[in-house]
Amino acid sequence: MSTSGLGLKGLLASLAFLSLACRTTAPGSAGESLPRAAASPSVSTSPAKNSAECVRCNGVWGRHGLAQTDGCNCRTGDAGKVCRQAEDCQGQCVLKDPPDTETLTAGPPATGHFLGRCSEFETVFGCSRFLGKGAAHAPVNLAEVPPALCVD
Repeated sequence: MSTSGLGLKGLLASLAFLSLACRTTAPGSAGESLPRAAASPSVSTSPAKNSAECVRCNGVWGRHGLAQTDGCNCRTGDAGKVCRQAEDCQGQCVLKDPPDTETLTAGPPATGHFLGRCSEFETVFGCSRFLGKGAAHAPVNLAEVPPALCVD
């Protein structure tokens, strides 16, 4: 994408659009180009639309990431639970750095599953390593750590 001639306002609008597109592309959809283990984080299917609804989900109301308007980031009920894939969490399955692993074969290369923790909030902002939908279906090479994905 060329940004020449956009100006700061246009560049910020483009970045906000791209950030939103990254968060709303469902893992496994035609628009996904990331490896399965690093698929785009999940997003709530019924986000709180106002501050009163945000209180009900014990969320944080305000501007999050590059958003130009206020919104809610709801808390999850399973924060800190061990996860192997996105489906294991209400929010996202986030890896530590370095990630915890479950080795199935010593290798070389060692294969198994990465182990994450369920996020406190439905959407995690900043740069993290996420386990995507279906990540636990097949063992992976444990030397190939999923790339970090930055959500603004």
